Amino acid sequence: MKNKIVIYICVLFLFFFNTGCSWFSSPTPDSEKALQDAWELFGMTNYYMAYTKFESVISMDPDNKEAYIGKGWCSLLMNDLENAEIDLKIALDKGSTSLDPHAGLAAVYISNDEFLQAISKAQYVIANDPEYTFMHEPEINYLDMHLILAMAYFHTGDFQNTYYHILVLDPGIIIDENNSSTWVLNDQQYDSYAEILMAIIDDLDVLYGIL
Repeated sequence: MKNKIVIYICVLFLFFFNTGCSWFSSPTPDSEKALQDAWELFGMTNYYMAYTKFESVISMDPDNKEAYIGKGWCSLLMNDLENAEIDLKIALDKGSTSLDPHAGLAAVYISNDEFLQAISKAQYVIANDPEYTFMHEPEINYLDMHLILAMAYFHTGDFQNTYYHILVLDPGIIIDENNSSTWVLNDQQYDSYAEILMAIIDDLDVLYGIL
């Protein structure tokens, strides 16, 4: 009986040793390497391949919040707003504390003309990190959130907050709602304060717009 126990222990030892299963080691799972590869593809702006790789991460690890964030951002940057919203919300539902899904949703909402939702998400990002930067694409940052806020406030008729966020993006833009002589941009005179604000936003969108 004693010999049988010894043999059984030896067999268990060989099984764990040969299969890599062990109570004493923590091997890097395949999903972690796949996630790293996915972000590398994302950084190369190969969003389609990155999207596919993020999907493979999720197939291995269905609760991987980071993969849902990556998948959502890939969809967003490929202008698939519906799937972007779905995946970014899933990341939050699964407990992500990152600001990245909130920033992505702000971009989704402004693109869908859901202005109040866009304001809520962009404000949340800036309130939690006034110098927010998307780590995997540093050109996407707090300036984009201010642009989204300028756009959203404009479309809700709140020109005071529109101008505030324009000034964050370019403090050199000086216009006065009550002085039509200041309604000039690139040597073009505009007929109303709303028109000059919209022209400025369009100009800034070229510099800072995500989509």
